[in-house]
Amino acid sequence: LKFIGRAQDMIKVNGELVNLSRLQELFQTLLPDVSLVVTSSPNPRSGAQVVVAFESISPFLAEAYVEKINAQVSPFERVQALHVLEVFPRTPLGKIKIAELRASLGYFSESEPA
Repeated sequence: LKFIGRAQDMIKVNGELVNLSRLQELFQTLLPDVSLVVTSSPNPRSGAQVVVAFESISPFLAEAYVEKINAQVSPFERVQALHVLEVFPRTPLGKIKIAELRASLGYFSESEPA
């Protein structure tokens, strides 16, 4: 068996599977000193879309990073929305609280309370 990621890290964009963990790794490899989260949001036309949230950087720099990544991935894997937050919600150990982050961005899934 070869595990390619968690089911919750897989989304469908226009019928194509997108591995959010792989995109997160790609971002972190290219931008090791930048705090970011790759997630998704519902999209009525394509089913879902890739979203990235950055912590404490300028919106101009965030857009430049997204353009750089989008040039290296398939069209259905491209980031469709980006957000810049001053601070991510974190646990006492410093881990990012993904559910709270998604809620602050206005994104919910069936498994997350509204």
